[in-house]
Amino acid sequence: MTNLSKPNIVTDGLPRHGSPQDRGGADAYYGRGFEPHYYTGHTYQSDRVGAEDMTPAQIEEYRYGYENEEDRKDWGIPEREIDFPTHSDFDTEEE
Repeated sequence: MTNLSKPNIVTDGLPRHGSPQDRGGADAYYGRGFEPHYYTGHTYQSDRVGAEDMTPAQIEEYRYGYENEEDRKDWGIPEREIDFPTHSDFDTEEE
């Protein structure tokens, strides 16, 4: 039985695929925002649990994974060349 009040942070090896720490690391790697969650089993193949249903310890595990992921996905384009939409690109009213 795991202790739900104390984070289970893996520092030697890899955390369970789908775990809060694993998902935090994946979100950082892919450049996604900080959004604590995990999967009860394998990622995308089991139920997703969001922050509202996570314990403080699980959120800390996610945070650890997010803040300690050192690698980043190379999308093949320099960041400054990515054409991100601006707020005005979504205006629907005609002038």
